Amino acid sequence: MRIIIVGAGDVGFQLARRLSREQHDITVIDPNENRVRQASEQLDVAALVGTGSNYQVLRAAGIERADVLAAVSDVDEVNLLACQLAKASDVGVKIARVRNADFTRPDFILTPDQLGVDHLIQPEREAANAIVRLLQETSATHVVDLEDGRIELIGLILEEGSPLIDAPLSDLGRRFQQPPVQIVAVDRNHETIIPKGNDRLRANDHVFAVCDPSYAKEFFGLAGKRKRQRIDDIMIIGGGMIARYVAEAMTPHARIKIIEQDFARRAVSRSAAKRTGAPWRWHRF
Repeated sequence: MRIIIVGAGDVGFQLARRLSREQHDITVIDPNENRVRQASEQLDVAALVGTGSNYQVLRAAGIERADVLAAVSDVDEVNLLACQLAKASDVGVKIARVRNADFTRPDFILTPDQLGVDHLIQPEREAANAIVRLLQETSATHVVDLEDGRIELIGLILEEGSPLIDAPLSDLGRRFQQPPVQIVAVDRNHETIIPKGNDRLRANDHVFAVCDPSYAKEFFGLAGKRKRQRIDDIMIIGGGMIARYVAEAMTPHARIKIIEQDFARRAVSRSAAKRTGAPWRWHRF
């Protein structure tokens, strides 16, 4: 595929690295000459100095022939305008990284389609969602939504006495009437194992499974995990956007204490708390 990446910072550079390894035709755009030079020298990509909000720069990058545009610069407005220009140029898939929460609010005046975006990615909210999922399921090491929440990838560590230990995996399936869960990987002593039906799990194995979300709670029980621990108090170090999203999600369930030394961040988050009526407690360190 022909892919244009707007932004050659950490996100854009790593995205270009991965996609170029998959033999895609990649063009990177960034106004920073040093970033463009680094991408050109270290990756198998074409790289242009310029901004993704400039149509002439996009034309030079081949926007009229591109299959995908991924706008992941540090400036939301540049990313959104690049996607609008890509939509006008009939690019098939437009992806924008945004940090401003207003763009992803359900009541925002413009829909993603009107913004010219097929996929809006908000890294801070994604990180916060992952933290909240782990807080809500304290037995898990990982909880990742797949296919828009239709599937979950769950990570957990098996303890001594777990019913899943020592029996072949094929026998476990029959014992539990073929539950809607599939163990897909096991980390054992820092070695990754892709298990087969005759493999057996051991104590201290770090197990990863894909699961129907409605079955997740029962799967933790089958693995021998204790009943989910109630969380009444949460302390969050740092008052940035991730902290605010976590606090907003957990406020109905727990008392929140946020520690932050930056007065500007405190003022922004205090304003957000006031709008939502959230009783967050603030401390400066």
